[in-house]
Amino acid sequence: MTASNCMEMTEIFVGNHSPYPNVTAYFESYAVTSDMMAALGTPTTIITAVDYPIVPVADFYPFADLSPYL
Repeated sequence: MTASNCMEMTEIFVGNHSPYPNVTAYFESYAVTSDMMAALGTPTTIITAVDYPIVPVADFYPFADLSPYL
């Protein structure tokens, strides 16, 4: 199966490798929470950008001191 853009790639991934029935359900359930970040057990890096228009970089600031793995 070939995808010509990122959304098609996501649709293929969700349909074949996730418990979600479609990308709408996948995106509606997507959340990164403080509890999730505090429970990290492996080193994790979040890459973002100050000028990223979808998720403001300030949303990540509260996670800064939650886990030694982040």
